[in-house]
Amino acid sequence: MMEDFEYLQQRLRLHVELMERHLTGVSELILAPKQDNIKQIRVHCRQCVVSRVTVNGVEARFEHHDFLGEIVQESYRDWSSFDLFYRGAIVASKEGTLVIEMPPSVRIVDKKECKDDDSKKVDGENPTDDEHDANAVWDSSDVLPLSSTKFAPVRVRIQYTVTNPRGGVRFMLPDELHPNRVPHMYTYCGPFGGLCDGARTWMPCRDMLGDKCTFRIELIVPASCSMPRVAHFCLPDRLTELMTATKFKDPHFVTYFETYFNARYPFATYSQIFVDDPPTDCQYFAGLSVLNQDVLYGPTIIDHAFVSQAIQIKGFIGSWIAGTDHLISFHAWVLVGIVGYLFDLYVLSAYGSEAYGYRIQLAIDALVTMELVAENGPPSLMYDDVDVYGEYDPSYMPFLEAKAPLILRMIERKVEQEVGPRHLQLALQRIVSGQVGGVSGSGGSKQQSSTNNGDDKDDDKDDEDEGMMDGDKDSNGALASGQLQPLSTWYLLRTVKVVAGASNPRQICVNQDG
Repeated sequence: MMEDFEYLQQRLRLHVELMERHLTGVSELILAPKQDNIKQIRVHCRQCVVSRVTVNGVEARFEHHDFLGEIVQESYRDWSSFDLFYRGAIVASKEGTLVIEMPPSVRIVDKKECKDDDSKKVDGENPTDDEHDANAVWDSSDVLPLSSTKFAPVRVRIQYTVTNPRGGVRFMLPDELHPNRVPHMYTYCGPFGGLCDGARTWMPCRDMLGDKCTFRIELIVPASCSMPRVAHFCLPDRLTELMTATKFKDPHFVTYFETYFNARYPFATYSQIFVDDPPTDCQYFAGLSVLNQDVLYGPTIIDHAFVSQAIQIKGFIGSWIAGTDHLISFHAWVLVGIVGYLFDLYVLSAYGSEAYGYRIQLAIDALVTMELVAENGPPSLMYDDVDVYGEYDPSYMPFLEAKAPLILRMIERKVEQEVGPRHLQLALQRIVSGQVGGVSGSGGSKQQSSTNNGDDKDDDKDDEDEGMMDGDKDSNGALASGQLQPLSTWYLLRTVKVVAGASNPRQICVNQDG
């Protein structure tokens, strides 16, 4: 089971044959066992043809299941049957579809007993040519990451191929409709990850939103590349438009958000990649955004500038937040709301109050329209099907983008009325930095008299119950220890409560479903 291991590091060597729509890869997972009697290792892997698996260099038996390959039999032709079988296939796939048997000769040992030190090579001996070709990305000076458990790390190496992928990887080649298209490829996933089109479709890995680790990826590149550092990438025929679209009216927007968060951008570089026909206009990752090349515009076009720069700036904000805090997909409205709320504040700073008020009014009008025309009543911020299908319906995203920032604005106004300004800003600073802990806010929580202790305990118990309902069963203890928490409704409100000094989070809650 996946909970038997901690995810320490993911390594990948990938050879791309662009015109053949073919990938050849070697994926290595560095795992820290939590117990010494593990018999199986399960890994997420879809549409990959696995040829060989080793555990600590020892050949291992494996079995690859494709629960989502054939969901229902041909005799079923109704939606309800498909949905029933699909939900079952999703549940079966969550714990991993590549089942690896632990070789009998491989022992899980205590890291104190392990004789390998940090300076020892990973394989323990000089590799042969064949072994060197199978290596992922490490060299003779590389060392294993430190184990987060009491047992020594385990190396799982998987050799595989992917041919004509149906999801997760998109090969954009010339065809009858686009004879002049520049050949290129890129990987993609749903707005917040997905079971059908995530990283598992092009490399064996642990593809869960809660799993965070360092990645080392090796790709085939030219032998030399003498050129300046590039921040924006596009296809050759869109270069002129790229140069126009990335010239911002206010080139200091990075400084604005660093001032707002009272912190430096957490990654050494930030890059934008414009590709053809991605699933969404903007996807953000740690230090990177992948955007639709239709966002670009030429020097003779002026009415598209604000729309283009809005998408780019939202991508930058999202890369900052999504790269530092992992997400609970059921609560994705929190991430969408923070990104939209911060962009609105930037509009207020750069373009003035009229542009800011105009955006708020547009969002309100759009939200009212969507709620009135909804067939089954106003949609909820909590998208129920995401826990089953692992992704958001694209038609649901405009609703989140309209409503979620307004919810953040309502929280801001409520807190300002109760305890004064800037508390939501301080809360977002702590969320980004992960420094929530049990720090008291600037409110009067420390000034409560001892006679109210019983009430406070009851309030805290209610807070914990709310956390349990949101799936954050261990969040209260982790908050007290200052551990980094996933973005969720409860975590956001809890942080605002701590900063504002509210004795009960209901004092600052708004109706999440309204």
